[in-house]
Amino acid sequence: MTTFLSLVLLAILLGGGGVQLYLPVIHQNPDFTPAFRDLAVRLNVASNEITLLDVVYQGFPDIALGMPEPGHAYPPAGIPGAILHLSARGQVCEYRMSCHPYLHRTMFVGCKKEGE
Repeated sequence: MTTFLSLVLLAILLGGGGVQLYLPVIHQNPDFTPAFRDLAVRLNVASNEITLLDVVYQGFPDIALGMPEPGHAYPPAGIPGAILHLSARGQVCEYRMSCHPYLHRTMFVGCKKEGE
């Protein structure tokens, strides 16, 4: 069914007479391992000491995942993604990830002390 929806979306975008429709195609089993590995290095902890607090799935307008770098231009492209909150050593850290099966990007946003 997902392949069918992707083909419908492609047909609309290519020949839809100016109609632009974005149907997010979220990878069925997004891999959060890159975020866990990155945080383990940043905080000098083992990956199994990190807890996934929550995941919010949302679409982003481009590959910047809502965090554009100054001086960079990003072509518009609806990117299905997720905002992760991980906890370790008394800190809550945010990551943003693309959840597309062919486009992988993980971005560290920052940490704050739990309870802030």
